[in-house]
Amino acid sequence: MKATARVAADLVMLLQREGFTIQRYDSKTTSSIYLKLDYGVCNSIRIGDHKGKKKYKYRYNVDIGRKQINRHKTSEGWDRWYYPETALWNLLIDVVEDRRKIKDKHGEVHYQLLMAQCELEGRGTKGFWESAKLVSPDDQGGASVDYEINEKAREALNKLTSLPGMHAIKEQVDQMVHFSRIAALRKKNKLKTQIQSNHMIFTGNPGTGKTTAARLIGEAFAEIGLLKRRGTKVPFVEIHHSTIAAGIVGESEKNIVSKFESARGGVLFIDEAYSFCSSGSSHRTEEKVIAAMVQCIEDMRDEVVVIAAGYPEDMKEFVNSNPGLASRFPTTIHFPDYAVPELVQIAYQMCIDQEYQPDNGYLDALASVMWIEKIKPNFGNARTVRNHVERSIRKQSMRVSQMQSPTRKDLATLIAADLVHSVGGLQNAELEVLQKLVKDASARIFELDLKGIAQKGQGIV
Repeated sequence: MKATARVAADLVMLLQREGFTIQRYDSKTTSSIYLKLDYGVCNSIRIGDHKGKKKYKYRYNVDIGRKQINRHKTSEGWDRWYYPETALWNLLIDVVEDRRKIKDKHGEVHYQLLMAQCELEGRGTKGFWESAKLVSPDDQGGASVDYEINEKAREALNKLTSLPGMHAIKEQVDQMVHFSRIAALRKKNKLKTQIQSNHMIFTGNPGTGKTTAARLIGEAFAEIGLLKRRGTKVPFVEIHHSTIAAGIVGESEKNIVSKFESARGGVLFIDEAYSFCSSGSSHRTEEKVIAAMVQCIEDMRDEVVVIAAGYPEDMKEFVNSNPGLASRFPTTIHFPDYAVPELVQIAYQMCIDQEYQPDNGYLDALASVMWIEKIKPNFGNARTVRNHVERSIRKQSMRVSQMQSPTRKDLATLIAADLVHSVGGLQNAELEVLQKLVKDASARIFELDLKGIAQKGQGIV
């Protein structure tokens, strides 16, 4: 029964990845496990170490110990398939194809309606199916693959998901995790398995969350098993050209190797990676440093995830500086500047984390300030937000200290007047920017009004 349960767990995981709703029944009398797909709208699967009872003519059967895929034509004229446990991938392809044919015939909407109808009418819950359990999306029944989403990994992934403006990174990490899980299953089922490199390049302006995302990715990858752990703590080593460069010949290369050693089981984050590609008298030295970096990436490919970060155009120079870099960094993720609503959301979370409560007036005023900040050439995204929040907290302290008996609410609340960067305190250059924004907005409104008048005029006879 252990082998049957193991195969069932692996198959459940594959089916869940394809979006199937699964009901599962474990039979003690036949030592078989039965899976009903999409409340019976799609086919059912029997998993066991025998041919099954004749009256249970399942289209798909997995037989433990079977050597090859076999087909049997039933008296009713339809095919009954038998798969060895090493052919789960083939079974998945066939089941998915069956579902596609049903959807092509009836349509996606009708398929969903059929599922709902079957669920309501109790179809699929008759006979021994009355004892069947609906498999939840998070329950994979002890799937025997190497990569499991445990509580700590889920916590790190949830933190990543909760960050604003991280759509690309969330999607990419999800793909990498599931690719690795399916690769483990393919290997187990003796299918060709492509080795995946988990190293990444992050591009984007300062303050767009690259470092934060890198930390969370390291935690999640270590917990899932994409990194070989060396202890309970997941290392996060951040380096910059200035922390590696040395005046003694050969010392910079040694520093790189040392940093990689420190990052075993975690993440090596190379900030402003393009700074390793300087020209001039030190050009030869930088080439050796990058060559040492490439060698370390290769030697520790299962132990360290390397994430190189910087401006988009400059990172192209970094990748092109050594023939071995491009192939070792297959994934590039761009972190765009935050939109104003996202900046306000970040500010709100920063305040809450420090047990301050910004009122609506404060958040509205901050949004106005962020429109101005975004136009500046040195705009720092979340870093700029943090500066404003910290200054607001200092100014709030001065305001509250003048109260005779401040309440708990007074001590926690941030109001619009706490913004140091208030409209009344704008510098001349910033005031000009604000005036231009107002002028452009007014011109646009006037243009729309003219169009409205013209359209009304066309309707006059």
